[in-house]
Amino acid sequence: MPPLEPALSVYIDLLFEAGPAAATGMGETAISWMEMAAWCALSGNRLSTREAGLIRRLSAVYAGARHEMTAHDAPAPWPEPDAKDQDAKDQQVQSAIGAMFGAMSQRGKKA
Repeated sequence: MPPLEPALSVYIDLLFEAGPAAATGMGETAISWMEMAAWCALSGNRLSTREAGLIRRLSAVYAGARHEMTAHDAPAPWPEPDAKDQDAKDQQVQSAIGAMFGAMSQRGKKA
């Protein structure tokens, strides 16, 4: 996930503190207003109406995405690596391993 602006990450933190989704007999759904009110009362968080609405919408998006990801043919939630990027990363790993073994072999010759 790309980094969020600090002002936005506060709401993601609040979402996961409240519980990002509610379990029902038919799967997950957005947290209800009653659950949010109970969480606020117990945690001492005081949210404006807009903030509570935002957290509830984030909860709905989270629950919807989790439902979509249950399909056996659902795409991965991250972008597929570009073949050129993957080749460059493979080369970096091979170079690092080669350097490590080269250093080990030099150390063995000195002993």
